[in-house]
Amino acid sequence: MLFPDRDGCPPTTARALYGTFPAFRTAFDTLLGALDCCLPAPLVAAVFAPAHGVDAQLLEDPRYGRAALFGYQD
Repeated sequence: MLFPDRDGCPPTTARALYGTFPAFRTAFDTLLGALDCCLPAPLVAAVFAPAHGVDAQLLEDPRYGRAALFGYQD
């Protein structure tokens, strides 16, 4: 399995898919529930944060960036 660099998917892509496709939303919500116990703050706060907001900076942390990318690709 090959995963691109964490910069491979802008957060806006995940937001658009989440809002458009119910199957993506269901799978992403499942991932969020599974990973939130392993992260200091909920992953949803980072993924759905305003582009230049404080929580958006969490995606620079590999724990959040990689988890978000995995959720996008899953």
